Amino acid sequence: MDNKETTTKQQIMLAAETEFMQNGYDGAKMLNIAKRAGVNHALLHYYFSTKQNLFHEVLNEKTGLLAKSFINAFSVNKELPLIERIESGFLAHFDFLRENPLLPQFIVSQVLTNPDNINKFTPFVKLYGKSISEMLQKEIDINVEKGLFKNVRAIDLLYDILSINIFPFLTRPLLMECAGILFEESYEEFLLNRKKELSAVIRSRLLK
Repeated sequence: MDNKETTTKQQIMLAAETEFMQNGYDGAKMLNIAKRAGVNHALLHYYFSTKQNLFHEVLNEKTGLLAKSFINAFSVNKELPLIERIESGFLAHFDFLRENPLLPQFIVSQVLTNPDNINKFTPFVKLYGKSISEMLQKEIDINVEKGLFKNVRAIDLLYDILSINIFPFLTRPLLMECAGILFEESYEEFLLNRKKELSAVIRSRLLK
């Protein structure tokens, strides 16, 4: 694929992401995606043929970037203590959600409620979820043996912290409406405070 084709495909993907996030799968229109991308309808179908194909490609790209943001943050700088790399991974995940705040709600409403989409999503979970969990468990066990960490299962840590990370974005409309009522700061300031809290939770969960 040459540079022009790559650019055109990326324009379509970005337009489709906006359309799907704003209107859901059922409400999204291929014609609207073509207009957003600045391409004609025939070219859109040339690249993706169906709305379902385009939807799954957008979903795979976003979730793949999400997983890689965690893996990269955890894997680089191996000379750093494990606790710092784990923090870095979860904070990278949080920052990714800040840049894509509609993604958690979208996955819950458009993927987890649709058996066909779950079937498409399952291989991703098996690939990245298993890889991340095994990678974490191996290093956690080493630190447990050294007397540095509590005996924590990686899968439990992942679910605990991911739940903490995701919930402020699942409840984003309510939190934005209640800024100044539930908490004094703006929603964005609230998110920055959540990042600080996240680091404290990770350390209390792991360190002896």
